[in-house]
Amino acid sequence: MKSETFTARAGAVGSAKAAEEFFCQINWAVSWTAGDPIDVTHSTTAWCDPAKAPRIGGEVDSLLIDEDDNLLSMGTATMNPVDPTPTVATATESVARPQTLHVRSELSLTILDPGEVWKVAPEGCTGISSIYLQCSLDWADFSV
Repeated sequence: MKSETFTARAGAVGSAKAAEEFFCQINWAVSWTAGDPIDVTHSTTAWCDPAKAPRIGGEVDSLLIDEDDNLLSMGTATMNPVDPTPTVATATESVARPQTLHVRSELSLTILDPGEVWKVAPEGCTGISSIYLQCSLDWADFSV
Protein backbone atom coordinates (compact mmCIF):
# COMPACT_ATOMS: atom_id res chain seq x y z
CA MET A 1 0.00 0.00 0.00
CA LYS A 2 1.25 3.48 -0.83
CA SER A 3 0.11 6.56 1.03
CA GLU A 4 0.46 10.30 1.29
CA THR A 5 -0.24 12.23 4.47
CA PHE A 6 -0.73 15.95 4.16
CA THR A 7 -1.58 18.86 6.40
CA ALA A 8 -4.65 20.66 5.12
CA ARG A 9 -5.97 23.90 6.51
CA ALA A 10 -9.44 25.35 6.64
CA GLY A 11 -10.39 28.77 7.90
CA ALA A 12 -13.07 31.41 7.90
CA VAL A 13 -13.71 33.33 4.70
CA GLY A 14 -11.84 36.66 4.74
CA SER A 15 -10.45 36.07 8.21
CA ALA A 16 -6.97 37.25 9.15
CA LYS A 17 -6.97 34.61 11.90
CA ALA A 18 -4.62 31.69 11.20
CA ALA A 19 -6.34 28.75 9.56
CA GLU A 20 -6.78 25.61 11.64
CA GLU A 21 -4.49 22.74 10.62
CA PHE A 22 -5.71 19.17 10.40
CA PHE A 23 -4.26 15.98 8.98
CA CYS A 24 -5.67 14.07 6.05
CA GLN A 25 -4.39 10.86 4.54
CA ILE A 26 -4.88 9.39 1.09
CA ASN A 27 -3.82 5.76 0.53
CA TRP A 28 -3.89 3.56 -2.51
CA ALA A 29 -3.45 -0.18 -2.65
CA VAL A 30 -3.33 -2.76 -5.39
CA SER A 31 -3.16 -6.56 -5.51
CA TRP A 32 -3.58 -9.16 -8.23
CA THR A 33 -4.14 -12.88 -8.70
CA ALA A 34 -1.87 -15.38 -10.48
CA GLY A 35 -2.40 -16.55 -14.05
CA ASP A 36 -3.37 -14.86 -17.30
CA PRO A 37 -5.70 -13.01 -17.39
CA ILE A 38 -5.40 -11.75 -13.81
CA ASP A 39 -7.83 -9.95 -11.52
CA VAL A 40 -6.41 -6.62 -10.36
CA THR A 41 -8.05 -5.13 -7.26
CA HIS A 42 -7.33 -1.46 -6.54
CA SER A 43 -8.53 0.94 -3.88
CA THR A 44 -8.24 4.51 -2.66
CA THR A 45 -8.79 5.40 0.99
CA ALA A 46 -9.32 8.96 2.23
CA TRP A 47 -9.49 10.13 5.83
CA CYS A 48 -9.30 13.48 7.62
CA ASP A 49 -8.80 13.80 11.38
CA PRO A 50 -12.33 14.20 12.79
CA ALA A 51 -11.04 15.80 16.00
CA LYS A 52 -9.69 18.87 14.16
CA ALA A 53 -11.14 18.93 10.66
CA PRO A 54 -14.38 20.69 9.78
CA ARG A 55 -17.21 18.47 8.59
CA ILE A 56 -16.23 17.19 5.13
CA GLY A 57 -18.40 15.36 2.64
CA GLY A 58 -17.71 14.26 -0.88
CA GLU A 59 -16.70 11.47 -3.20
CA VAL A 60 -13.61 9.30 -3.44
CA ASP A 61 -12.79 7.45 -6.68
CA SER A 62 -10.18 4.79 -7.39
CA LEU A 63 -9.36 4.44 -11.10
CA LEU A 64 -7.25 1.72 -12.73
CA ILE A 65 -5.45 3.20 -15.74
CA ASP A 66 -3.42 1.41 -18.44
CA GLU A 67 -0.19 2.67 -20.04
CA ASP A 68 -2.19 4.40 -22.82
CA ASP A 69 -4.15 6.34 -20.16
CA ASN A 70 -7.34 4.30 -20.75
CA LEU A 71 -9.70 3.80 -17.83
CA LEU A 72 -10.05 0.06 -17.09
CA SER A 73 -12.20 0.21 -13.96
CA MET A 74 -13.42 2.60 -11.28
CA GLY A 75 -14.62 2.25 -7.71
CA THR A 76 -16.52 5.05 -5.97
CA ALA A 77 -17.37 5.74 -2.33
CA THR A 78 -19.14 8.62 -0.59
CA MET A 79 -17.50 10.36 2.37
CA ASN A 80 -19.99 10.63 5.23
CA PRO A 81 -19.40 13.81 7.29
CA VAL A 82 -20.74 12.24 10.50
CA ASP A 83 -18.77 8.97 10.22
CA PRO A 84 -15.11 9.35 11.32
CA THR A 85 -13.97 6.08 9.69
CA PRO A 86 -11.91 6.14 6.49
CA THR A 87 -13.76 6.20 3.15
CA VAL A 88 -12.69 3.38 0.80
CA ALA A 89 -13.38 3.15 -2.95
CA THR A 90 -12.47 -0.22 -4.49
CA ALA A 91 -12.92 -2.16 -7.74
CA THR A 92 -11.58 -5.27 -9.52
CA GLU A 93 -10.79 -5.69 -13.22
CA SER A 94 -9.62 -8.69 -15.23
CA VAL A 95 -6.60 -7.80 -17.41
CA ALA A 96 -4.21 -9.67 -19.70
CA ARG A 97 -0.51 -9.89 -18.88
CA PRO A 98 1.96 -8.25 -19.30
CA GLN A 99 0.84 -4.67 -18.70
CA THR A 100 1.97 -1.51 -16.99
CA LEU A 101 -0.81 0.07 -14.94
CA HIS A 102 -1.29 2.76 -12.33
CA VAL A 103 -3.95 3.87 -9.89
CA ARG A 104 -5.38 7.39 -10.05
CA SER A 105 -7.11 8.71 -6.94
CA GLU A 106 -9.73 11.38 -7.54
CA LEU A 107 -11.39 13.23 -4.70
CA SER A 108 -14.16 15.82 -4.62
CA LEU A 109 -14.33 17.11 -1.06
CA THR A 110 -16.66 19.79 0.29
CA ILE A 111 -16.37 21.61 3.62
CA LEU A 112 -19.87 21.62 5.09
CA ASP A 113 -19.32 24.00 8.01
CA PRO A 114 -20.63 27.49 7.11
CA GLY A 115 -17.97 30.14 6.59
CA GLU A 116 -15.05 27.70 6.29
CA VAL A 117 -12.94 27.31 3.13
CA TRP A 118 -9.89 25.26 2.11
CA LYS A 119 -6.70 27.23 2.81
CA VAL A 120 -4.01 24.59 2.05
CA ALA A 121 -4.12 21.29 0.13
CA PRO A 122 -1.62 18.94 -1.54
CA GLU A 123 -0.17 19.29 -5.02
CA GLY A 124 -2.63 17.87 -7.53
CA CYS A 125 -5.59 19.60 -5.87
CA THR A 126 -7.48 22.76 -6.80
CA GLY A 127 -10.01 24.77 -4.82
CA ILE A 128 -8.03 26.87 -2.38
CA SER A 129 -10.21 29.69 -0.96
CA SER A 130 -13.41 27.78 -1.71
CA ILE A 131 -15.42 25.07 0.00
CA TYR A 132 -14.78 22.64 -2.89
CA LEU A 133 -11.50 20.73 -3.21
CA GLN A 134 -10.84 18.69 -6.38
CA CYS A 135 -7.86 16.32 -6.43
CA SER A 136 -6.45 14.05 -9.12
CA LEU A 137 -3.41 12.11 -7.91
CA ASP A 138 -1.55 9.68 -10.18
CA TRP A 139 0.46 7.10 -8.27
CA ALA A 140 3.56 5.24 -9.52
CA ASP A 141 3.31 2.72 -12.36
CA PHE A 142 3.39 -1.00 -11.59
CA SER A 143 3.76 -4.00 -13.89
CA VAL A 144 1.72 -7.21 -13.86
